[in-house]
Amino acid sequence: MRYLFCCILIHVIILSANAQVWLDPTFGTGGVVSTSTSPTFAGALAMALQPDGRIVVVGSTGTTGNAADLLLIRYLPDGSLDPSFGVGGITTLDVGTTDIAYDVALQSDGAIVVVGTVFGVGTDKVVARFTADGAVDTSFNGTGTLVIDDSFAEDQFNGVTVQPDGRIVVVGQGFNGSKDAFHIMRLLPDGSFDPSFGNNGQVEHLIGIDNCRAYDVAVMPDGRIVSVGTSFTTGQNGFDVAVVRYLPDGSFDTAFSADGTVTFSWSITADIGYAVCLQPDGGILVGGAEGEESITVGIAVSRLLESGELDMSFGTGGTFRSFMGVSPTRCGGLALDGDNNILVAGTAGASSADRKSYLCRLLPSGQPDGSFGAAGELYHSVPDVGDDTPGIAVQPDGRILLAGAVGNIFASDVRVLRYLPEAITSVPEDEDRSVRLLHADARGLRLFCSVSGTFNYGLLDARGTSIMNGSVQVAQQGASHIAFPVELASGTYTLAYQARDTTGVLRFVVVD
Repeated sequence: MRYLFCCILIHVIILSANAQVWLDPTFGTGGVVSTSTSPTFAGALAMALQPDGRIVVVGSTGTTGNAADLLLIRYLPDGSLDPSFGVGGITTLDVGTTDIAYDVALQSDGAIVVVGTVFGVGTDKVVARFTADGAVDTSFNGTGTLVIDDSFAEDQFNGVTVQPDGRIVVVGQGFNGSKDAFHIMRLLPDGSFDPSFGNNGQVEHLIGIDNCRAYDVAVMPDGRIVSVGTSFTTGQNGFDVAVVRYLPDGSFDTAFSADGTVTFSWSITADIGYAVCLQPDGGILVGGAEGEESITVGIAVSRLLESGELDMSFGTGGTFRSFMGVSPTRCGGLALDGDNNILVAGTAGASSADRKSYLCRLLPSGQPDGSFGAAGELYHSVPDVGDDTPGIAVQPDGRILLAGAVGNIFASDVRVLRYLPEAITSVPEDEDRSVRLLHADARGLRLFCSVSGTFNYGLLDARGTSIMNGSVQVAQQGASHIAFPVELASGTYTLAYQARDTTGVLRFVVVD
């Protein structure tokens, strides 16, 4: 019969490195929020953080894979739905038959700009703007949306950013009549095309002579614009990472690799740049998927110098490479923290049925930060359920937010995680601790709490992987029970909890 040794943390106990608690127990349930918006599926692809700490995520929701609407959700700083936004924190918009929001940006007045694609008769690009309370903003282009139908090809907008002057820069995939093309567009704050940019607000071009697509965009302090994506290299084996830098008027910046464009490869198959992040020294970080169309797919991040050359001092030979698995393994988002460390968010797919949320912290040199997670990396997953988290944002206090989806192709929910910049590794010495472990076995725990109310918890295994999250109602000065949905295997486990204003960890060991 399995029995269990309980380590009751009455004095300071320093946990081993692989039992550190990184998920923020004050956010949602043990650092995790899952939101269902339809009977079938919902998922987030990007996120933005408001100055007041509220969190906006965007994506898609629907009942089948062919019927979906644009989705916006706003959370309060504690992870609860914001009742002042939309209907109970949720807004949807039906533009076409199937609508997907790929990116989001905030304007200084609180308006929310969303870009993506709509499927109806063909596939069209869409920009939509919402007011700060989640309503469609009809002052934008007169209707709240701008739909661009310029071909019968698969057109979509993938990235958006807002300049300090309020102008909106959007990038994506266009079609020049025979090939997929980089498409960059700039709008005035009212949604009209900016006549000072490109050809009446738009620039569409190839890189070389073959198919190419843009996925993300960032604006430099001097107004120059950097876009990243992928480009097919004729005569080679597949797509390469593509980076383009434009002058503020939409023309190519010839100070960047002579013609404004750079392509480089991570593998001999399809390499795609999904995310861009600008460093204070002018360096350009590009993250994405290495070998996306091959059997083995990896997470990769490279750094380019301001001149466009690959920075060979970064990572190994200019590139940091990590988890190798199957599609959709990728870096989906990049961000910098207050120390200019590099945060890499995405998905680690061990198999089609085993997808984990991925977060890595790199030093500015491109080497993993050994003080973060396990060798710089953190994974989150639930058994038999996939986690994808391409969206990332960093709070002013250093806490890290990830957004994505949890589930499978048949049913999924929006997923938001919040990580601490430093792990909980100890519990302060306190003779009057409000939470004590009374008894444990492989099927559950009994706890004594000196405060009443909601007890949020997250359970991690010895490797720091999340096993489950939940909450129970506890009575003051009473014992409460947490039942595990599955019997735990032998090993060391850590319970991170929040009870009112108290947070802490308890550790126990299951032995056969």
